[in-house]
Amino acid sequence: MRRLQADLSARGWNRVFLLTIFGTLFCIGISFLVDSYSFRDNRWQLGSDPLNDLVIPLLLAPPFFFYLLYKLRELANAHHELLKVASTDGLTSCLNRQTFTILVEAYLERTARLATRGEGALMVIDVDHFKAVNDRFGHISGDEALRMISGEIKECLREHDLAGC
Repeated sequence: MRRLQADLSARGWNRVFLLTIFGTLFCIGISFLVDSYSFRDNRWQLGSDPLNDLVIPLLLAPPFFFYLLYKLRELANAHHELLKVASTDGLTSCLNRQTFTILVEAYLERTARLATRGEGALMVIDVDHFKAVNDRFGHISGDEALRMISGEIKECLREHDLAGC
């Protein structure tokens, strides 16, 4: 049976709506707390107009929190896209050399630190005489050939496997 899970990540809409609701309720609570303490009597008592403690935060807090969280969501989405652009090759959508190297080194360090016998493989593929493909058919066809080769390789990968170029 499939479980339903709310996406509360920085890029999800559920987080925006949920935190807007909690932020509004928090503002209402603070409003009641501030208005309910009597410095003259040095005790807590319900304010003179408790409706204001509810209405003002309900008018001001939701748009404020929604706008703030919406902008944070946009920032998280832009950050995600920038990370993807910075870590992948634009032509093949495989990990670029720097990212691939960093991930492989981190895997090897983790394996050495945990003193476990890591099982894995590293496969290097070299397309022989690829310059001849570009020279004979042109760079557009060569780019298409690289996309096809990388696509075939990525189809063979498992979920946790990496492909770099």
